[in-house]
Amino acid sequence: SWEENKDLGESQNINGLENPDKIIECQKVWEMKTQAKADVRWEDMYDKLKTFQIAHGHCDVPSKYGRLGKWVNYQRYRRPFLSDKKKRLLDGIDFVWRVPCQLELARKTTA
Repeated sequence: SWEENKDLGESQNINGLENPDKIIECQKVWEMKTQAKADVRWEDMYDKLKTFQIAHGHCDVPSKYGRLGKWVNYQRYRRPFLSDKKKRLLDGIDFVWRVPCQLELARKTTA
């Protein structure tokens, strides 16, 4: 069972990590590497969006456009959680935070 394996692991000092501080340090390193990979992927998609913007004159990528379209929609959804740097980068290429149907609905409800 899990409990038996847990006890066995504690008694045998699995991976040589008996010090909780070492475990926490390893976790922090793993989290930093994971975040760095996510940042590289984000920057890659941002570059693809810039290329799309240059080619089409706008950043309103249709969701059915594939991976880029899905990424664009996800950025809209994640806006409250994006870093200020990422928001500035997207704003700098005239990113459309609301899809056209949302803009039209907003116009109708304020008129």
